[in-house]
Amino acid sequence: KNRLLSAFAGTSALLLALLFVPALFAEPERGGNADDAAAAWEKAFPDGLIKAGQKASAAKKANLRALEGKFVGVYHARSTCSGCRKFTPQLVDFYRKNKGDIEIVLLQADNTEEEAVAYAKETKMKWLAVPFGGSAKLDRGLEIPGMAVYAPDGTFFMSVYCLKPYRSDQLTLENLRERMDAFETGKKAAAAPKTAPAKSGKNNKKSRARGKKAP
Repeated sequence: KNRLLSAFAGTSALLLALLFVPALFAEPERGGNADDAAAAWEKAFPDGLIKAGQKASAAKKANLRALEGKFVGVYHARSTCSGCRKFTPQLVDFYRKNKGDIEIVLLQADNTEEEAVAYAKETKMKWLAVPFGGSAKLDRGLEIPGMAVYAPDGTFFMSVYCLKPYRSDQLTLENLRERMDAFETGKKAAAAPKTAPAKSGKNNKKSRARGKKAP
């Protein structure tokens, strides 16, 4: 009996905890505006963002409006990681070709700021970064190397696993562009005005009959 009571109490406590933990990127209602997404990014990056390759003490904080209307990929990397060394050049090329649609935010995992800054400069990262020692409060864990991609409204979109996937649900950069395109196509289709279906049957026959001239 005591064991049952103990198990019940533990389960109840867990459920209560889950109910009251605030979700940073809770699913928004359809039609959420840019201000909602901007507020979500401010919570996600409480230390702000700077340009990759700059020291936090000398860098000017970036305007988070730079993320507005774009997909955002949060990239977790370290200069001494062999996987990062292989993947970062691919991501640099992807960003160069798609930077109108996506912004990358580097989350640095190096031991020193000097290492992180040197790596960003060496690999020609032209995107944003969380200041060294700063935090990113995301709703998805990140592997190294790994990238969590968020949709323009701030909701989670997909995870990118930078090397060969280990499981069938892990996707690589090859899938990202096509999914971004599918997302935009679906968005346009949802916003397009709906046309009324053409009438059929007896009503159409009567209309055609009225349109005929007398012999």
